[in-house]
Amino acid sequence: MRITAGPTCSGSGSRRRACRCWSSTGILGNRTLKEGTGASLLNRFDSDVLDVPAVGYVIVLEGINDLGVAVREAGTLSSAPLVEGLRQVIARARTRGLEAIGGTIMPLKGSKSYREDAEKARQEVNAWIRTPGVVEERVIRRSNLWLVERL
Repeated sequence: MRITAGPTCSGSGSRRRACRCWSSTGILGNRTLKEGTGASLLNRFDSDVLDVPAVGYVIVLEGINDLGVAVREAGTLSSAPLVEGLRQVIARARTRGLEAIGGTIMPLKGSKSYREDAEKARQEVNAWIRTPGVVEERVIRRSNLWLVERL
């Protein structure tokens, strides 16, 4: 998802404030590292985010499909490649002056994509996202509520 500087909102005097507009470029079945139903995040990040004028922030909320597909394909799971892919995306955003907002990966438990090693990898990726300095803000899902933490 990309967030762009927007027009001034309605209001008067001190109540007049700038708005932020957002545009979601999420793709159902998208994956960070490998092609899924479309190009991977690493391959489409420039065109979807970096090449768009007036973008100031990027929400990086990726990884659940990487884990789920690996489970369905009976693949070996490790958080390291996923963390490295997300690290590359955040670094590319910062080189263009964008602030990165990191989203934690939602739980897999209860889905057909659940496996203990997938849950372990998810928790490791989420711990990395929560590490100070990785992102400027975090969006963390707790039950049915999303929390935003400004760092």
